[in-house]
Amino acid sequence: MTLVVSEVSRHGIVMLGDSAVTYSRGDEIIGVKPGAVKVQYSPELNIGISMWGWGMAGEQSLDKWIADFLKSQADLRPSLEQLGISLAQQINDIRKVFNVPMDESTRSGFHLAGYENGIPRLWHVHTGHFEESVHEFRLYKDYPNLQGWSDEQFIHLLQSPGLVHLRNGYHQFFAILFDSVLEYANTLHRFRIQFPMDSIEGRVLFNKLLIQFVAGTLQASGIHPGVNDILSVVAFNQNGFLLHEQLPFDLDLSDVADGYLVGFDKGNHDEPFRWDEVRRVQLRAELDAYYARLYGLTRDELRYILDPKEVHGEDFPGETFRVLKDKEMRLYGEYRTRRLVLEAWDEMSQG
Repeated sequence: MTLVVSEVSRHGIVMLGDSAVTYSRGDEIIGVKPGAVKVQYSPELNIGISMWGWGMAGEQSLDKWIADFLKSQADLRPSLEQLGISLAQQINDIRKVFNVPMDESTRSGFHLAGYENGIPRLWHVHTGHFEESVHEFRLYKDYPNLQGWSDEQFIHLLQSPGLVHLRNGYHQFFAILFDSVLEYANTLHRFRIQFPMDSIEGRVLFNKLLIQFVAGTLQASGIHPGVNDILSVVAFNQNGFLLHEQLPFDLDLSDVADGYLVGFDKGNHDEPFRWDEVRRVQLRAELDAYYARLYGLTRDELRYILDPKEVHGEDFPGETFRVLKDKEMRLYGEYRTRRLVLEAWDEMSQG
C-alpha cells in the first residue's frame, strides 16, 4: 500500500511518498517492509516522479528502474510531455515482455511534475481511473490541462493563493483529513499561528503531517498494515530543487528483528545498532520544539497546543492530545511528551 501526495502551490512543487513494500500472496498480505524510494527527482531535467501501485518493472524494483530511467533521459533533455510519453511506452513494453496481467492487482501510476514555459504542471501516468477497467499506461495532463484552465487562469489560482494536488493510496482518508486539518488551521489563526507556514517548507511539513497521520490511522485501526511514515520528499521550483529528503537505495531498512534495526551500505560494516526507544522519544521531543520555533510559536502558545487545560484550567472545553496524555499518565504517571518538549524548548532558549 502506498501513500503519495504531489502538490503545486505558488511556492513550487512538493512531492512526498512513504517507503512501504507490501508482499502478498493473492489477497493475503504476508509481509510489509520499508525501503522503497517512491519519489525520484532529476536535477538535470528539474522533473519529479512519484509512484504508487505495482512495485516491479520486470525483474527490477520499480523505484530503481525509475532512477535509471531518469538518468537515461538526462542527456536527451526531453520536455515534460515527451518524458511522460516515453515513461508510459517503456513501462508498457516491460509489462508485455513479462506478461503482467491488466487487473486490479497491478493498477499503478506515476505522478509527473515539472515546468513547461515557466508554468508548473502536475500530470499523471496511470493505468486507468478507479471507475474504469485497468488498461495500459497513458499520460493524463491533470493540471492545468484537463481542468480546461489556461496558463493565465492557473497562475491566477496559485497566486490567490491556491493549490492543486494529486493523492494516491487510501485517498478517501486524505480527503477527510485534509478538510479537518484546514478547520484546525483556522482555529490556530485565532492564536496568531500561521499553519502551515506560507513557504515551501510549510507546504512540505503540512503534507508530511497528512501522510504520517493517515499512515498512523490505518495502522492503529487495523485497516491496513502495509503503510509507514518513513518518507521520501522532494521540493523544487522553476529554478531547481529546494529540498531533497530521499532515502538512499543502498540502505537496507528491511531487516527488523530481535530489537535490531539493521542498516548497511557499501562502506559500513559496523555491528547492527539496537533500537533505543528512550533516545527516540527524546529526539522526537527535540524535533517538536525545533519545529515549534520554526513556526514562530511562543512558549505559552506551545504549552497551549500541548495541553490547553494546563494553560486555562481544567474547566477549559478544548483538548488537543487527550489520548496521548491519558496513555502517558497511565504508563508513566505524567504527561511525558509535554515535559520533554518544553525541556527541549528551554534548552534551545539557553543555547
